Amino acid sequence: MTELAIFDDVLVAVDALPRDPACTRDAAGALPAVAAATTARSAGAGAPATAGVAPPLVGARRRGHHRAMPVSVRAAVADDHDAYVALFGELGVADPPLAREAWTARLGDALVAAHGGAVVGYAITQRLVDTGYVRNIVVAPGARRAGVGRALMDAIAARLRAAGMTAWCLNVKPDNRAAMALYGACGLRHAFDSLSVTLPWSAVARLPAAPPGAHALEVLAADACAEAEAAMGLYPGLLAHAVGAGAWTPLALRRDGAVVGATRLATRNACVFPLRVAEPGVAGALLRAVEPRAAPGPSILVVVEDDVALERAVLDAGATVLMRTAHLHGRL
Repeated sequence: MTELAIFDDVLVAVDALPRDPACTRDAAGALPAVAAATTARSAGAGAPATAGVAPPLVGARRRGHHRAMPVSVRAAVADDHDAYVALFGELGVADPPLAREAWTARLGDALVAAHGGAVVGYAITQRLVDTGYVRNIVVAPGARRAGVGRALMDAIAARLRAAGMTAWCLNVKPDNRAAMALYGACGLRHAFDSLSVTLPWSAVARLPAAPPGAHALEVLAADACAEAEAAMGLYPGLLAHAVGAGAWTPLALRRDGAVVGATRLATRNACVFPLRVAEPGVAGALLRAVEPRAAPGPSILVVVEDDVALERAVLDAGATVLMRTAHLHGRL
C-alpha cells in the first residue's frame, strides 16, 4: 500500500524532554470531515540496526528511562537517498521505496534527523491548501526513544507554519499508545478512524446496488478537484495535489451530474485511497468504473474513512481487513 507512515520513536515520558512550546497547543475548533489513511508500527527495544543508518546507542536507554540524544534536523538532500531506502524498510510494506529520481523530486517535502553524521530518521510531508499532511515519519531502530521523533515533529511543525499551513494531520495505529501520547502533546487529536481492506474484484458485485441514475466516472482536472473535495468532505487540495503528480489519478463519480463519490487511484498498484462516497451503494458503481483503469490483479486495496456503513458493506461483500488506523488532526 502506498503512502504508509511509521512512527517508532515513541516517548513514554514526553514531558521529560524539551519541547517546542507550540507543540503543547490543543487542537482548536471543529474538526472537518476529512480523509486520509496511513499506519504506524512500533518495533521492540533491541531491534537490530538497519544497514546504512546509525547503530544502536549504547546507554541511550535504561530501565524505564529514556535519554535524549543530540540530533540535528535538516532539509533532505539527494545523497540521503540510500539512508532513506534503508529506513523505508522499517515500514514493513510491500511497496518499494521511492526511486532516486522520485526522492529527489520530493526533497522540498523531506527532512532528515542526523546524529554524529549518520541519518537516524526522516519525515516526508505533503502541503495541501492549508493543512500539512505528515505522510512518513521513520526513526532508526537504534535511535528510538531518544527524542529523535520529537525533534522531527518540532521541525515539521516549524516548516509547515513557515509555509502558511494552519493545521496538520497524520495517521497512526490506535493501539500505539506511546505514539498517540506524543502526538497528543503536539496538539493532534483524534478526528476519525480508517479501515484498509483487500477487496477481490469478484466481490464488488456483492456490494449494495447503486441508486438509480446515470453514473459516469470522471478523471479530474485541477480546476474540478475543489468541487469533489467539498462534496466528499476531503481536505482541500488532496485531490488537486494528485493532478500531474504521476503516482495517483484523482477520480470522481457523478450521478446525473452531481458528485457522489471521489477517490485517488494509485498508478503502481490497484489501490483507491481514500474512497469517499455519498452512500454505500455508490462504492460498487465507482469500483466497477475504476477496474479497467487499475493495475492488473485479482483484488483492489480500498481505504474506507469515517464511514461505518461502508466498512460494513465491504466486509459483508468479502473484504479482508489489513489494518485499522486513527486519523489525528490539530492546529498549528
